[in-house]
Amino acid sequence: MSIILSLIALILFVIVHLLYNIIMLFTGVKDRKWYNLIDKKAFNLAFNIDVFGNYQYKDLWNLLFSKSGYEFGVFGETISSCLGKKMTDKSLTIFGWVIAILINIVDVGKWKSGFEGKGFHCVAYIQTDKQIKNFIKK
Repeated sequence: MSIILSLIALILFVIVHLLYNIIMLFTGVKDRKWYNLIDKKAFNLAFNIDVFGNYQYKDLWNLLFSKSGYEFGVFGETISSCLGKKMTDKSLTIFGWVIAILINIVDVGKWKSGFEGKGFHCVAYIQTDKQIKNFIKK
């Protein structure tokens, strides 16, 4: 029964997510810079889903992406941060490296810092314990 409930919850989550994205395009944008507002809301939504995914599916990520060392599932941390930590300690599986590299490629905005040696997306977005605690306090 719980499996059915979790599937229903996931389906409802997808429906609500789609409706929210549509509504987000039109609410609270009067007399404001539309793109900046939508971009900020979309980033916050993606960040929160990222944190949720890291925590909720930690067993899956540890099985697929991790050889040893630092583990996925720290509440308040993003998947990207965990991937970055695992990249630096070289404890990702081949599949984990593929996912991390794909994320790094998609974030074009971090290419410059990556080529300058400051880290592409996953390494650039490694969260400190303080940053994770601050997210939890929100």
